[in-house]
Amino acid sequence: MEQRTKQDSTIFDLVSQFESLSEIGNLDHLNEKTIYQLVFHYERESMYEQALDIVEIALSRYEYRSEFYIIKARILLELGILDLCVKSLDHAQSIAPYETEVTLLRAKVLCQLGSCEDGLAILEPLKDVVSNDDLMKIFLTEAYIYDMMDDCTTVVEKLRIVLYNDPLQDEALSMLWNALDMFRAYDTSIQITEELLDLNPYNYMAWYILGQSYAANSEYEKAVAAMEYSFIINSGYETGYLECADLCMNMCRYAEALSIFKEYVHQFGTNSDILLSMAQCQVKLGDHTSAKLNLLKAVKREKSNDVIYFLLGECYSKDGNWYKAIATYHKAIDIDDTIEDYYLALAKAFVEVEDYNKATINFQIATDIDPCNNIIWSEYVTFLIKLGLYEESDRLLEEAFNCAFGGDMLYCHAITSFFLRNKKKGLRLLEEALLEDFGNHKLIFKLAPELEVERDIVAMIRYFKGEATFQEV
Repeated sequence: MEQRTKQDSTIFDLVSQFESLSEIGNLDHLNEKTIYQLVFHYERESMYEQALDIVEIALSRYEYRSEFYIIKARILLELGILDLCVKSLDHAQSIAPYETEVTLLRAKVLCQLGSCEDGLAILEPLKDVVSNDDLMKIFLTEAYIYDMMDDCTTVVEKLRIVLYNDPLQDEALSMLWNALDMFRAYDTSIQITEELLDLNPYNYMAWYILGQSYAANSEYEKAVAAMEYSFIINSGYETGYLECADLCMNMCRYAEALSIFKEYVHQFGTNSDILLSMAQCQVKLGDHTSAKLNLLKAVKREKSNDVIYFLLGECYSKDGNWYKAIATYHKAIDIDDTIEDYYLALAKAFVEVEDYNKATINFQIATDIDPCNNIIWSEYVTFLIKLGLYEESDRLLEEAFNCAFGGDMLYCHAITSFFLRNKKKGLRLLEEALLEDFGNHKLIFKLAPELEVERDIVAMIRYFKGEATFQEV
């Protein structure tokens, strides 16, 4: 589970300064404290090669410091360079023979090499001689090994020991969620995190895991409430904001999601992804003006995101600014030409500017990309019906029904049959449409208001309306 928390701006200044000076080879300013800060930052960001470069600088200055060999081994383990990892551990052990961390890392290396039992074996003798803090580290390492062995029960057992000793142990909490999520043991996750919260109700990560567990069990209201506590307790917890806001969006609670995104921006600043998410919420809330402003800001930050351009095109369409909409839809397609919705939107925009040839081309491309999408076929056929091209519409629907189906398509087919003076076929198709999707029956008069005077059509709709009302009762 990726965990993001706000960092002090000082570290970003240090990183910027280091990267600038490293380009000109002037790294004399690096002291021991700075080295630790830079290594921690790069490890946190999973930038292990950069972290390794810093450690090499440290070792060139502090050749007999075991902790730097241990850090190097830890990074090499993350990179999967196990032979060099072992050599680094050997160096560390030659300097500090009784350093527990060396044995913990050796156990992990053995596990990576396929000797998990050997890894567990070298940990066992330490349990009687180490401090309580180191004992908890041993249990964490055992949990790591049992996780590699796919033994979820023992992983949870070991992590429970660690967490009941220290409910705020972030690494153990992260490992616990990863294990329980992998095995979809969400009820167990809920039970354990509730126990941990009884021990310490200010455990922000436990609230987050509880929220994720509720969400996985489709208990979405509880999930949102739990996740909100994660960033209320720790206002620097980025992951809590983002996951909670995404969950609110999935629940169509766009106002709440937007509010969380605004809090996020206040805490961490903005980026193109956040601006896009905010715009998506604003579009759903009908605030296209604000959405458009955020999308224009997002475009300046990231010019290769097709979704930004598509949504911006939707905003222009809502404003009736069809030529700008067409231009931005084209930009979205230039980035990703495999999305049927982009071509559908572009086709509808061309309809609005009465460029029917280009509209037809784009409707056709959309159906070619997703031939099983009844919405695209319905839009395409509706376009042809409005132009009075009933024979073309009828042929297109015969083709469409080979791989797509929907009540809207049946209504359109009924309309074309009526206009082609095949009343018997039209009534049969209308009956099928009413059986399939009575709630959409007004479509027939919306597309063909002249059919409102056809008594047989009106009578059939009234009959089905009565049936629908009776069933509701």
